Amino acid sequence: MEEVKIQLVREEVDKLFEECSHQSEVVVSLYRMVYPDYDQIKKVEGWPSISKQTSEYLFKKFITFDKKYHPAVFSGGLWMNNGFSTCHELTLEDFEVIPAPVEYYKEGEEDE
Repeated sequence: MEEVKIQLVREEVDKLFEECSHQSEVVVSLYRMVYPDYDQIKKVEGWPSISKQTSEYLFKKFITFDKKYHPAVFSGGLWMNNGFSTCHELTLEDFEVIPAPVEYYKEGEEDE
């Protein structure tokens, strides 16, 4: 069974760092790019996977962003703790993402 891959658009990713004013907005927006049904997801099992090059690019963007908007925090820390995983086993193109498995809310179940 072939893995599903999502292709992010670099310009759209860059736009998040220009338009968002908080690091959490950027993180959630990146997850929304990978999971269009993000609001129906109860839990992501692990982390989406990206290439080393994409990982380094995003870390640099978050570090620069945090230095500008959140100088009192560890720059890039939120992304380090909640961002995507670097995939060393598979060859991925730049900005290509392998989504992690998810658990969806059951009908009638609410976010706790």
